[in-house]
Amino acid sequence: MPVKRSTLITSLMRIPYLGRFARRCHDPWLNVKYPLFWNYLRNPPSKRMFEAKAPLLSESQLKVVQQLTTRGISFMHFDELFGDHERWDSMREAADGFVNSEAVEKKIQAYHTNFEKTTWKEYLVRLFPESPIIALDDPWLQLGIDGRILDVVNTYLGLWARLMSIDLWYTIPLGIERSRTGSQRWHRDPEDRKMVKVFLYFSEVAHTAGPLQYIPGSCTGGPYRHLWRTSGPTGQPIPSEGELEAKIPRSEWITCSGSTGTFVFCDTSGLHRGGYATEQERVLAMWCFLTPASLWPRRFTVDWDSGECQLTEAAKFALS
Repeated sequence: MPVKRSTLITSLMRIPYLGRFARRCHDPWLNVKYPLFWNYLRNPPSKRMFEAKAPLLSESQLKVVQQLTTRGISFMHFDELFGDHERWDSMREAADGFVNSEAVEKKIQAYHTNFEKTTWKEYLVRLFPESPIIALDDPWLQLGIDGRILDVVNTYLGLWARLMSIDLWYTIPLGIERSRTGSQRWHRDPEDRKMVKVFLYFSEVAHTAGPLQYIPGSCTGGPYRHLWRTSGPTGQPIPSEGELEAKIPRSEWITCSGSTGTFVFCDTSGLHRGGYATEQERVLAMWCFLTPASLWPRRFTVDWDSGECQLTEAAKFALS
């Protein structure tokens, strides 16, 4: 069976250096297709579905939506949003099992041995392999499509979102200060012009654990939205620290330190960086939600035959 051009381009985009060439060649078409999907073909139907069945939010959920809307970022503790101690204990046990696994230990050793050769996010140890098949009843997947999270995301975006990626990360402490690499540097996520990443801390995240840093008001509608904007759905301009400091003082940055059980809801189309851990590890779960207009492929496949779960229509859409 011949490979579709779009599939071939997507595959090439994942290859360092060659991916840059593929994006450059494909950009003109993407820059036409993406606005069509956003304004006419994909997002408007999703918006109508959301408006027809808009969720009734709790006080805690409304607080998160309000802060996302005004700042692009919000914090909430698991207890306040869920109040489910049994579920938290189960998730915490699963996270601890991952952290203490042999696979994590081997990757930590390999990272420090081959540091000079590492690229991009190799300082992260991930629970899931690339393009995993995830069971429908997987607890990490189920938490991401739980209404207490999904209804917040959908209300902020004003439509039914799609869950595009999910993972559990262990950030390897560098031991000493080294040059920032990859997403440790300031950037905007290029997948969508408006999006939400949800992080849940399973360790204490102090300043030496590489907490996320964020510039409020740098996403759509904010005063810094025009700075270092992406040129399209594949562009990702990266300012140097000196450039950013010259235009946005440190007093306006938010450093997302937090205790175990902290949720961070963040529109990562805004300027941010993270993962620069010097002394302490950082353990967190991550869910990424995009609008239907995004041209980026989902990074996992759902095994729909792996268990019976009652899903809302919004949850089914998120996994469609």
